[in-house]
Amino acid sequence: CIFDKEKLTQVLSDFYHSTGIAVALYDASMQSIAGAPSCHSPYCTHIRNRGECIKNCSQSNFIHMKEVSLNRKISRYTCHAGLMETILPIIYEDVLIAYIQIGQFRDEEGRYSSEDKLKEVAELYGFSLQKLLALYETLPVVSSEKLSSLYHVVDIIVRFFWLDGLITCKRSMLSIKIENYIDEHLSEKIGLSDICNEFLLSKNLAYQLFRNEF
Repeated sequence: CIFDKEKLTQVLSDFYHSTGIAVALYDASMQSIAGAPSCHSPYCTHIRNRGECIKNCSQSNFIHMKEVSLNRKISRYTCHAGLMETILPIIYEDVLIAYIQIGQFRDEEGRYSSEDKLKEVAELYGFSLQKLLALYETLPVVSSEKLSSLYHVVDIIVRFFWLDGLITCKRSMLSIKIENYIDEHLSEKIGLSDICNEFLLSKNLAYQLFRNEF
């Protein structure tokens, strides 16, 4: 897929400045595509002063995006820094093409972020708990109801991405599905007939698709 990074960044920046909630877009290979510039909260900026924290942040993103790629469902979780984050899959014609991450906030119920979790972070990285607590208090508090509303708004934004051409696919969804199928069965002995049976294609159509798409 092709992403208009400049326009996507502008839209996500508008989202951040209007809600105070950080949001970022990643492609299907989990590479960062766009996000609000300098959208790290004071809390996250303080945490990310250490290289190991940046590494663990990336690892946390990878783990939860992998989870989303497998179950195709929204994931809510506690990040390595003790905050609540959530990842939404962007799926088009049953193909996962990108991820949207929303984060850097406190959940009202205290299930994913709490002072107890901050104590664990302070001990793990050697930060001052008092400093973390002060920065933690500056973060927005999000209830389950508000989070559901954010999901609805993000869904509308994603539809806008497609309608306005901010995300386009230069290949057919069928070819992407076939490529994913091949990747998932690399350890098996598969042939053209297996692909034709899986996707209800004639061999002539399959040959034509491979010539045009691959």
